[in-house]
Amino acid sequence: MLKRIAAVMSAVLILLFAFSPTVSAADVIKITQQPSAGSGYVGDKLSFTVKASDSAGKKLDYQWFFGSKKSDGTVLSDTELSNANTGFEGTETATLTLTLTVDMLATDRVFYVYCIISDSDGNVAKTDEAQVVALEDGDYEIPVNYRPGGEIEAVIGDEVMITVGTTISEAQIGVLSYQWFTFNEDGIESAKPIEGENKPYLTVPTKNAGINYYYCIITNDKNGKVIKSETPEDSSQAVMVTVTEIVETENPLPFRDVSAGDVFYVDLRLAYESGIINGKTNELFCPDDKLTTAETVKLASCIHALAVGRNYTFEPGENWYTVYYDYAIANLLIGEELPSEPDSAITRVQFAEIFSNLLKNEENAENMVTQPSLTGENMPLFESEAVSAMISSGVMELYPDGEFHPDDYIDRSDAAVITARMIELLNISL
Repeated sequence: MLKRIAAVMSAVLILLFAFSPTVSAADVIKITQQPSAGSGYVGDKLSFTVKASDSAGKKLDYQWFFGSKKSDGTVLSDTELSNANTGFEGTETATLTLTLTVDMLATDRVFYVYCIISDSDGNVAKTDEAQVVALEDGDYEIPVNYRPGGEIEAVIGDEVMITVGTTISEAQIGVLSYQWFTFNEDGIESAKPIEGENKPYLTVPTKNAGINYYYCIITNDKNGKVIKSETPEDSSQAVMVTVTEIVETENPLPFRDVSAGDVFYVDLRLAYESGIINGKTNELFCPDDKLTTAETVKLASCIHALAVGRNYTFEPGENWYTVYYDYAIANLLIGEELPSEPDSAITRVQFAEIFSNLLKNEENAENMVTQPSLTGENMPLFESEAVSAMISSGVMELYPDGEFHPDDYIDRSDAAVITARMIELLNISL
């Protein structure tokens, strides 16, 4: 029967297209609702509906077709189609009723229906293909990804989400419902349903410390036949969520933008508690900001005062940095001419020229004046005594590529690390 219908409809379609007017079907027949995929068990009757309108107000005719494609995507021949399927019911209305047969259980092909819509003027439109899935009663289980042995660690206040999935789409087995369960270390026998969570994901509350397990049962109750995913046998097939209390780490530093987990934290704390370094404000250290020339002079002056054991008080002047400049000039840490303006970012080589003077013997005071600034183009790596002194002493380091990169700037976090190294090198006791 299918072979005969297919042959007749092929001839009809050829005639329709041959004598169709120049106006395209898309401009005349508008499909407003495509047929949806359907699934059910052998013997069930499925309904597929299409909605369409004709701009010319013509009455529409509907002809439904049932098709099948092999697993490689090729369409079956008329003979194969006729021999493979029975139970096809044709209709000339906007709704098709199709009875699912045993032959539709074939796993090497995909079954589908579609509709050809036409009007009296010869305009034709074709719907999308709607997949048809037949299930064998009593021999089907929804496969579920439980994340067997999965474990999630969180602290109180974290948002933890668990998802569950199935390798079968809703187009194949209909609408799914989800029931989540939880149990504690007493075992899966104590599992309780979580109300109001009919979703493929669960947001786990983390208000209290402890260990809890979670799993989900997926259910398909289409056509009155209830099929559920398998219930896990033990805790290893559920997701374990371990919630711990937040351990507050003592942080004596007042800066909101610095935490005990920062790689420069220990060095910053040493430099801060020594009174050498401070923040941009009382609450912000600004670790990613570039160190300025004035800040470099201040660091060098404070380190020098501590190194020589002077109980020196830096009294603020008209500009905050003036007192540090005066001290640095008096103690030959800098010359009368600085390499850049006080508020300008200082380069690595300029920084080395100032800080290297902290390593010189005070008895050789005439040698404690910085040399003119040198840049990358005119300063081979160790031609600068200042750079050599800083690298050899371990206070500054080369980049991973083995170069010094003299023209790069220094972050304030890096300055904290260098300052801490200089404190330790000079055996400054706090």
